[in-house]
Amino acid sequence: TRRSSDLNSDDIVIITGGKIDSKKNMELLLNAIKKIKKKNIKLIVFGTLLPEVKSKIEQKFGEDTRVIFVGWIQGTDIIKYYWSADFAVFPGGQSVVWQQAICAGLPCIFKYHYGIEYLDVGGNCLFLKEDSINELIYKINELFDCNKRAKMAYIAKTKGKEKFSYETIAKKSIEEV
Repeated sequence: TRRSSDLNSDDIVIITGGKIDSKKNMELLLNAIKKIKKKNIKLIVFGTLLPEVKSKIEQKFGEDTRVIFVGWIQGTDIIKYYWSADFAVFPGGQSVVWQQAICAGLPCIFKYHYGIEYLDVGGNCLFLKEDSINELIYKINELFDCNKRAKMAYIAKTKGKEKFSYETIAKKSIEEV
């Protein structure tokens, strides 16, 4: 997936996506990426742009060549893109793709909403408390640290996969029946 997306091995790949509406704070993320001056970061965005944000967000995509919009993709392809990424950022409304990112072993940055503490299975994620570019840039910069990312990924791959894997959930459900 990295090769087919023209990503280099030294690129730091951030991924986000889902059904993109105004609540997903995509504009905030795009503005934050634009302010980060590292040339080797890439942001992959997958999903559907809803009409309320489509023209504004499409224009923003064109402002930074480090942003790659792949559009709507199949679930199996989402996993492949997750595996090609170094971490995920979801600065807005909650989505099922959050748990899928954890299952794929990604360190994640999530917008904090009351009740989502369950996504943190021991240090796999960071939470954004505000809709602030400065806070978002700060959290993204934290994940440029390879050691921190590796620790978070390990937790996601072990504890996160155990908790959020559909396969694991299905097995537990069958055992209880």
